[in-house]
Amino acid sequence: MASIQSKYLKIEYLIIAFLWLCVLISYSIALLTDYVLYTSNYLGFIGLSITTLIVIKFPEKKTVSTLILLILGVFDLLSFIYFFNTIFSISIAKRVSIEFQELSFCLLLILLFSRKEKVILIVRSLLKTTPKDIAEQSNSMHNRFKTKFQMLTDKEIEDRLCNDLTFEAREALLEIQRERKELVK
Repeated sequence: MASIQSKYLKIEYLIIAFLWLCVLISYSIALLTDYVLYTSNYLGFIGLSITTLIVIKFPEKKTVSTLILLILGVFDLLSFIYFFNTIFSISIAKRVSIEFQELSFCLLLILLFSRKEKVILIVRSLLKTTPKDIAEQSNSMHNRFKTKFQMLTDKEIEDRLCNDLTFEAREALLEIQRERKELVK
C-alpha cells in the first residue's frame, strides 16, 4: 500500500492533477458563460497536455517537465485558470512590464521546496557540462547522502528506497545496505 501511495502521490502528480482540475473548471465556466479565453489559456491546455504525456511516458522526467511548465506559467506565457488569475506586474521605466502569475508561482515554490535536492542537481548539471565536474558532484552528493543516512535503521532504509530519490541518494542507501549485510556474514 505504501509503495502505491508513494508512486501516485508524488508532488508532481498532485500539481498536474490540480492544474487539470483548474483547466477543466475554467473551460466549463467559459463554455457556460460565453467567456472568451485568451491565447495563454489555450497554451496552458496544450502545455499541460504535453507535460502529462511526458510524465506518463517518461516518469523520470516528471520533475523537469513540471518545473518547465510552472516556470512558463509564472511568467504568464501559460494560464490554467482564468477566473482566479491574479497577476503581479513590475514595470521598469514604464516601458518594460514583467508579469508574474500567482497560482503558478505558488505551485512552483511548493515543487522547489519539496524537490530541492533534485532541482539543485538539475541546475548544477546545466551549469557544469564537463563529465569530470559532473562525476565530482555526483561523488560529493553520494558521500553526503551516505553520511546523512548512516544512522538509519534497516527498516528506515527500506522505506526510503520505496520513495522517489535522486540517483546518488539511492546508491548511498544501497551501499549502506550492502555494507551491513557483509558485516553480518
